[in-house]
Amino acid sequence: MEIVFVYRTYSIFGGNATLNIAGKWLSKQLKENYGGTITSITIEFCAKNVSPPRKSLEKNNDKFEEFFLQLPIVEVQQKGTELRICSRLVKHYHDDIERDSQVLSLKVFKTTLGKSASLIESSGTKNSNLKGLDTEALSRDIRSVIEKAPQTLRELAMLYLEQQT
Repeated sequence: MEIVFVYRTYSIFGGNATLNIAGKWLSKQLKENYGGTITSITIEFCAKNVSPPRKSLEKNNDKFEEFFLQLPIVEVQQKGTELRICSRLVKHYHDDIERDSQVLSLKVFKTTLGKSASLIESSGTKNSNLKGLDTEALSRDIRSVIEKAPQTLRELAMLYLEQQT
């Protein structure tokens, strides 16, 4: 199962070094399929900016504010092969990610893994059309592999270097 984590604000959409590592590492730990047609899951961590929007991006901010009010969103995309989960970030987590997208953070890595299990587990109650995906088994597997995750910043850095080759 491919898992991708992205960070989203009104002006940013994409990953950062820690989120990218978390997604790649987690994907390698999981089975390819958990039933049904879904082969990938994209989890968007969405956050409001703490500062006012830039003048040139006010329309983007207005659209994002509307989108933000609809969260959480759970939907099946790509002809039934991708599950998209959009969730609000709590402020302290937003601050950890926002600081510098290329700085590795063990706290963000571990929080991302734990939060992904919870979001996937609850996705079945938010969308009954998950194409046969066994969200309970998937979230259980995520929780069980968290124990194998890097425990130190050094281990996380080594994982990052391995993924770059």
